[in-house]
Amino acid sequence: MDSNYCRHAQLIKYSETLPIELIDLVFDHLEDTGRDETLVAFAYLARSCRAFTEPALKRLWKVQTTLAPLIRCMPRELWVMSDDNKLTFRFPITDADWTRFDQYHTKIRHLGIASHTKRSPLETSHVESDVFRALVSYRPARNFLPNLQTWVFTDHSSKILPFIDAFIGPQLNEVTLEFSGTGPSREDELQVSISLVSLARISKNIQSLRIRGINRVYESFHNLVMNLSHLRCLTMDTIELDTDVLVHLGGLPSLQILSGIEFPSDTEYVKLFETDLGKFSCLSELGVTVHDYATLPALLDKIHRPLQHFSAENLDEETDYDLRINLLAHASMLLHQYHRHSLETLNLDLDYWTAHAHIQNNQAVLDALRPLFTLSSLTHLNINSYFIESLEDSWISEAASAWPQLRRFSLHDPIQTDRAPIFTLAGLIPMLKQCVHLNFLSLQLELKPLDTIALEGIRNTHITILYLDRNSTVDYPYHVFRTLTSMFPNLRSVETRQNHATLQPEKDWKELHELFRRTLPIEV
Repeated sequence: MDSNYCRHAQLIKYSETLPIELIDLVFDHLEDTGRDETLVAFAYLARSCRAFTEPALKRLWKVQTTLAPLIRCMPRELWVMSDDNKLTFRFPITDADWTRFDQYHTKIRHLGIASHTKRSPLETSHVESDVFRALVSYRPARNFLPNLQTWVFTDHSSKILPFIDAFIGPQLNEVTLEFSGTGPSREDELQVSISLVSLARISKNIQSLRIRGINRVYESFHNLVMNLSHLRCLTMDTIELDTDVLVHLGGLPSLQILSGIEFPSDTEYVKLFETDLGKFSCLSELGVTVHDYATLPALLDKIHRPLQHFSAENLDEETDYDLRINLLAHASMLLHQYHRHSLETLNLDLDYWTAHAHIQNNQAVLDALRPLFTLSSLTHLNINSYFIESLEDSWISEAASAWPQLRRFSLHDPIQTDRAPIFTLAGLIPMLKQCVHLNFLSLQLELKPLDTIALEGIRNTHITILYLDRNSTVDYPYHVFRTLTSMFPNLRSVETRQNHATLQPEKDWKELHELFRRTLPIEV
């Protein structure tokens, strides 16, 4: 008998004696690998032996991007897929058509996928309204996904909205509503509002609610939030919440993440965040948009509970330069005072101005930002401000010493100017030496070649793309290429935010990009 066959038979025999708990443990470990690789592995395992079939099928069905695979389990003559990936029914449903549907529908735990995620053709299949209408009409009182825990809705899946009651239940704990472009169409707006009402009525155990691409405030959205008493995460795209909704959120002991809050120029609104009065007692991440520069330090003065992540966007166009500097200094000092040991992520999008603003006092800017150097746990920093114009290589050196755990570092000046870059490749050397975990770098650079011998042992192997701000320059592209690949051995490309400055010869950038293109591995 063939030896390979014997070994395979022994493996199957042994696998059937394994405890199901051990099999589940191994399969749970497999789930932590990449999605595509995992699906292939589970498909093979499901066919390898009976002991693996059920655990593998359980995980294959656990996450579905659309309901198309479930509908395709029904008899082949019942449904048809068009050339543009639209799935419809050809005939009315009968009792005999539900057998395999009923076998698998309880296994689905996660439905949907973010719109920006790469998907296979089957994952982009659109189930047409007639299919949902037929299912709901045949079994009007049925919850078709009784174990659904996570639902990601995008404008690709809008056909399900009128029938949402049949697919959600009290076990649902994560919901994402995501629209691209200008948000939901006029036709979808009513359905979105009705869906929010259904969620408030049926799914009261939602712990995570994410709203993207919807800037209009629906009364049904406020009612939904008011009905959720176990909410852990609420993220939105810049929505001003009613005062009573904020009061409700502030009293939730479960709330940890709150992002997308738009603040009016109203001091009473800020008072709702006073943590010393027991409000927002477990909050660890906060993202806000303010219309008045003074709101930022006023808010931070109320939040004494240590935050791990803080983001602020300013839409104030009126506050003058000197006052902005003073308010920035006040905000930095408050971050130092209450969050210096806890803060890991800091995003400051400070300038809504489109006109050029000249820095009048570089030292004042440096002094205003200096308290940030005490944030000892910082791993992610993003500052979008024309104040960046005041910084130079020495500031990066101080930053490297202050934030050794830094992973992402981004400095962006939003004002278009014709001045020369403020940072150099030589200025990055302290950061490469001290920030060993750095994997993202975006700033304005003057790219001039360095002595590669002097760079011996100074390298970062994590960064594969270097992002450059406008007006970055390059001199002697070939030598710059050698310098960059010495400092960043795994660098694959240099990307720029916008067109290069007119003073920079375009041919130099083309030559640099071509050098990187030639070194890319050929995909087979």
